[in-house]
Amino acid sequence: MVVSALAKDVESGPEADSGPARFLSGLEPDIQKELYAQGKIRWYKREQLVLAKGTNSGLLYILIKGTMKVTHCENKRHLTLAVLRSGDMFGELSMINGQATTADIIALQNCTVLEIEHDRVYAMFQKHSDFMCLFLETLSQRTRQVIESICVMALEDVYGRLRRTLLALAKESDTGHKITGITQTELAEMVGSSREMVSIIMKELKIGDYLRVDGRTITLLKEFPLRR
Repeated sequence: MVVSALAKDVESGPEADSGPARFLSGLEPDIQKELYAQGKIRWYKREQLVLAKGTNSGLLYILIKGTMKVTHCENKRHLTLAVLRSGDMFGELSMINGQATTADIIALQNCTVLEIEHDRVYAMFQKHSDFMCLFLETLSQRTRQVIESICVMALEDVYGRLRRTLLALAKESDTGHKITGITQTELAEMVGSSREMVSIIMKELKIGDYLRVDGRTITLLKEFPLRR
């Protein structure tokens, strides 16, 4: 009963059917069930630290339900490297090479996570070639996204980075135009800027009727201008 209910969360959750294919939802149902049987389920509360920078748990983590952020802190400055959604995996590089993680993983809302030990993941590789291929494809896609993010940070101004981030977050939502559970501080961390600058740009977009903000929900109303 627990396995089927969790599988339903991934298949029918708002993040699962839109945006890029999530890792878990790309697997056949039988392989999903086998993964659940191999791992342990843990629950995390909003703002709880799930995986700390500098640790090596030897586990593969799969986010079953909820959202998390991958964040790096240097000299008291925070940079959000990615937002994880239902069906995404994390901790895979540390599991493979045995080295410590380089970022913190923090829950943005209450989350359900499947945790699988290294040896069991490798046994699944040997047993299911489709599982290993999707794992490698996901790693490749993530590497491409990191390269793209570096280029954006280096070549675009704050407005361009914020515009790109808002559009990407909205694209992955269930409606295609609403972003929920993200604060302006978290947006600032995602675009590598100050909260004050993000607040100014958001205010300009609100005045121009490009978006609406209701608490922790941002609704995109029309196409953003290419430049501020």
